[in-house]
Amino acid sequence: MHTLGQERKPAVRISILGPLRVWHVRDGGDVQIEVVGARRRTLLAALALATRHGLTREDVIDLVWGSDPPVNVAASMRVQISGLRRALEPERARAINGRYAQHPGNRIVSRRGGGYLLHPEYVETDVAAFGRLTDKAVQLRRAGEISSAAVLLSRAVALRAGPVGADLDEEMRQHPIVVRLEQEVVGAALECVDALLQTGAAGEALGWLPAFAATQPLDERLQVRLMTVRADRPNSPGLGHIRPHTPHSRRRARRRSRPRTSTGAPGAAAIGPRRSYRRGALRWSTRCPRDGPTDAGRHSFCGQRPCTP
Repeated sequence: MHTLGQERKPAVRISILGPLRVWHVRDGGDVQIEVVGARRRTLLAALALATRHGLTREDVIDLVWGSDPPVNVAASMRVQISGLRRALEPERARAINGRYAQHPGNRIVSRRGGGYLLHPEYVETDVAAFGRLTDKAVQLRRAGEISSAAVLLSRAVALRAGPVGADLDEEMRQHPIVVRLEQEVVGAALECVDALLQTGAAGEALGWLPAFAATQPLDERLQVRLMTVRADRPNSPGLGHIRPHTPHSRRRARRRSRPRTSTGAPGAAAIGPRRSYRRGALRWSTRCPRDGPTDAGRHSFCGQRPCTP
């Protein structure tokens, strides 16, 4: 029995930082369940994204039906809420004297004002966990505890299993509430990398940053951070083994940088500008690719005077 001051174990765990996944929390191990129906899954995802504040009736209509709600949208919304409750609260199927038994599971999807909310006492979401970790990291960073902030930010970023709502329909993924959360996750990743670079522990980001940046190929900030981390750790995976500079390697580099000859034979003229000597002074010139000067004594192609000695 839940008593004051004792932490209640959640009945349902929901993940939306990636594909939408739901588990019933059991003592013997969590059991993953499947929420069937596109609208029902969209409703659950919206409630999970709005864990802190809940959704109004208008929010539910906009997220589930968009600009084309049914004529009797209130009844349709009640049907979707009822179906979601049955999926998340299997105990609701048991009735006593025509009324549902009063147990914690009945309040997983609760009413708040004119809207709905996933009750935080009985539902644990990765969005809520992400918010708690990032809020604490901000406090630590302001206090100057950069290393501790980096640890919390790394844990927050590790909650991400892919783009937010990766298996939802395109319209839902483009909704502002989803886009805003994805930007918050990217922002946490950037702050985490900056903190690791500041503390000299950039190598710790190589365990997750390459895969994270691959899911955001157009985000220049992430790509720059990835290059910075790899430059800070030159022998990291993905760059190959970079040998340290030695006198022998420097001599090899100098030999390779010398200009090649046209025939490869010793003493052959080097490929490049033609040497010409005039009035005892050494100067470099190149022949114009067009033949013959113009009447003014200059080449018609380059506008220079003939470069023959």
